[in-house]
Amino acid sequence: MQVQYKTTARQTRITLSGELTIYQVADVKALLLDEAKGLDKKVLLDLSRVEELDTAGVQLLFMLKKLVLQQGGTLAISDVSESAKNILDCLNCGATFGLSEAAA
Repeated sequence: MQVQYKTTARQTRITLSGELTIYQVADVKALLLDEAKGLDKKVLLDLSRVEELDTAGVQLLFMLKKLVLQQGGTLAISDVSESAKNILDCLNCGATFGLSEAAA
């Protein structure tokens, strides 16, 4: 799993690529917390390169959303892979991340 940050004056884009499952969550959480910058603005989460997502990965997304809100920012998913969208839809939590039915 790779985590990339791109911060501009208006927003921060976080791109996750690879698998986001119980086996990677601890490492990804450490990367997210170590690099936690620019979260006090609009944060766009790009999941278009996520190959696999499970409930542990979704829980990490909720943790990230909470962290962003605590710092005064907003978080929304900007792009999503089909596999990530399927699990978010299955858990009925896509709307929590600003994911519309048309996204994918």
